[in-house]
Amino acid sequence: MLHFLHRCLGFAQRFVAAVWHFGWGGAFRVFVLHRLSREDRLTQIWLHVLQRPFWFRSRTDAGVLGMFYLENYRIADSYGPLCRTIIDAGANIGDSTMRLRRFHPQARIIAIEADADNHGLLARNFADDQQVTCLHRALWKEEGTLRIAKTWAAVASRIDETGVHPVSASVSACTVPGLMADFGLEEIDILKLDIEGAEKVVFQTSDTSWIRRVRCIIFECCDADDHRTTMDIYAALQASGAHFNSHLCGENIVLIRADTDWFLTPDLWMHPRARILPHLEEHMKKLGRQRLD
Repeated sequence: MLHFLHRCLGFAQRFVAAVWHFGWGGAFRVFVLHRLSREDRLTQIWLHVLQRPFWFRSRTDAGVLGMFYLENYRIADSYGPLCRTIIDAGANIGDSTMRLRRFHPQARIIAIEADADNHGLLARNFADDQQVTCLHRALWKEEGTLRIAKTWAAVASRIDETGVHPVSASVSACTVPGLMADFGLEEIDILKLDIEGAEKVVFQTSDTSWIRRVRCIIFECCDADDHRTTMDIYAALQASGAHFNSHLCGENIVLIRADTDWFLTPDLWMHPRARILPHLEEHMKKLGRQRLD
């Protein structure tokens, strides 16, 4: 009985959050109509908090929409420096990019997606947004051409280095130093990596000096599928001489550079002003720091 009640309360919270973001009609579509329908069709929903539409596939992207109604987190740059540059690698159709766009409205975002189908929707979701640049590429350790293949979930692609998949596609590969050179970036404020097992490869560039110029690194912990990913990334960070504070949030590890006064804070409602824990607020006040948001 208690287990059933717990599940009901959890559903109620998710539905209320969906109503907050999508409205009553949108929440009903997401939680009822799309789940009952067997048709996977291209559709859109209105994001009330962001005042813009979001295109998605009604069944394929059902899990992606959870980014807007499940408990999540944000990087609070309230005490500066304000986030100005973001690389969102593995942007999928733009769900995480939308959240980053909301929390850091003045930031320039480079959203990278290797899967052609996902990139098509990503580009459509940000077609009129001059703050976001969408690239159909794969982030890797060196430039060139890679083969990618659909994962079992069919909503993302993995690099197919061995050529074991009978059906694959080619995509141009880019590196973090290459992107910084192409876009004239002196620093990267947030580097988000959700690239289906290639996270550690990104840090295997011949020149790793770029690591010291990143304020925050977010990567999916995929050790169960790709052994030693986390340890290899930490080894690269240590070798670079960069120092980060580590935080855990769901399946993600969030690293914030030690000299940066940013905080990891919970967020479900996507308010423009971050909710920072009282003891952290008090600490910053004692240092004479004032909030910028």
